Order: sequence, then structure tokens, then C-alpha cells
Amino acid sequence: MPSFPARTASSPYGTKLRTALVGFADEACGTLARLIAYVMVLALIAMGGIALWQHLPEIAAAAAALPEDLTRPDPDNLRLRGGL
Repeated sequence: MPSFPARTASSPYGTKLRTALVGFADEACGTLARLIAYVMVLALIAMGGIALWQHLPEIAAAAAALPEDLTRPDPDNLRLRGGL
């Protein structure tokens, strides 16, 4: 004797609950993606700062090696440009 397939019981809350859970999962994934992006940007800023910090002695040595007349602005040149 063949058996008849059973139908699933319909619940008025089934579709609403699934929609709510899908919405919550979407929001959680979006928040996690934004948090990861924020942390990655902070890591990039930190890496750039560390790279500049390591090159700081070279920059200071290069600035100290410049002749004095290049490091001090010329007042006549500033007047021509409208600086004074």
C-alpha cells in the first residue's frame, strides 16, 4: 500500500521569523565588514607612520646637510612673491 506524502504544517510566524533572521544576518555581516575595513585602514595608517618614523633620521640628516642659505628664506625673494 503506497504511503501519502505528509504536508508541512503552515505557521503564520514561519515566514516572518525567517525574514527577521535573514535581516539580522545581513546587518551582522555588514557591520562585520565595516569593522574589518575600519581596522584595515587603521593598520595602513600605522604602517605608513612606522615607515616615516624609520626614514626620519635620513630626512633630518639630509636637512642638516643643506647649506644655510637654502634653509633660511631670502627676505628679498619673499617681498617679490608678496609674502612680506
